[in-house]
Amino acid sequence: MSERTRAALLFFVGVAAFVTFAAIYAAYDLWGGVPRGLWRFLSMSLVLGVLGVGFGGARWIQSWPAEERPRRALRAAIVLGAIAASVGGALYLYYDVRRETSRAICSPGHFAPTLQERQEILAEGLGPLFPVIDPDSECTALKRDVDALVEEGACPLFPPRDAACRCGRDVLRAGESRCANGPTTCERRDDDPTESFGCAGARGRGALDDYAEYLRWH
Repeated sequence: MSERTRAALLFFVGVAAFVTFAAIYAAYDLWGGVPRGLWRFLSMSLVLGVLGVGFGGARWIQSWPAEERPRRALRAAIVLGAIAASVGGALYLYYDVRRETSRAICSPGHFAPTLQERQEILAEGLGPLFPVIDPDSECTALKRDVDALVEEGACPLFPPRDAACRCGRDVLRAGESRCANGPTTCERRDDDPTESFGCAGARGRGALDDYAEYLRWH
């Protein structure tokens, strides 16, 4: 086997490793995350892809006479461009499917009773490709709420029952309720510009209605 053939094979092995990495990573992300046992294989695929495309492509170009190298480099670039366009199209289709999947995962997270449940739902909804592949706005909104609660102690619209948090000038202790006949919410009420605890107001009822409508059609 000639040096040129070996270099070309190394190049295409690298391309195949990249495609394998992207396909497996995206597929598992779509259904909730890559299992820990696959991380080593995926890491090896990524390293093999970098080495194969980099070294294989360079050695293949160098195997040609100097006057032919620019034309051969252009040919290799066209091949890579075609592969990149194909992978890009596949990722776009994946993104389109992922948004609906992540919305279905994250929508209940705003109403989950505990902070731990919300964090687990969020991790599944975002997936390991976040932020390369953006999830639905439901997941990014849930992420803002969870981050604000964990980092600043700020209550989301529906506070979890296992974490104390602040709403306006008031603090809700873990396990405490401020509504006798429904969920406690943190929102503005009537003409009061300050958020406060109580039963679901206009914003809380709207969120519950939107979620009920989503469940109705899904």
